Amino acid sequence: MIDDRTPLGLHFSEPSADAPVAATAPRPLPVDRAVFQPPEEDAPPPGPAPRVPAARGLTFSAPGTQD
Repeated sequence: MIDDRTPLGLHFSEPSADAPVAATAPRPLPVDRAVFQPPEEDAPPPGPAPRVPAARGLTFSAPGTQD
């Protein structure tokens, strides 16, 4: 039965009288973030080379290559 003291039907336990206890182990270190490193000067650009559109927007691969 729901009454005015528990309008949502929730029941909570009594708060603990004990003081909080400090952790005994050190906290774990945060996860490192990726470090940005600029690309090498002689490195090829990442990914496949862009294709040049042909007539009516069609593109063609070089002979012997397929996607």
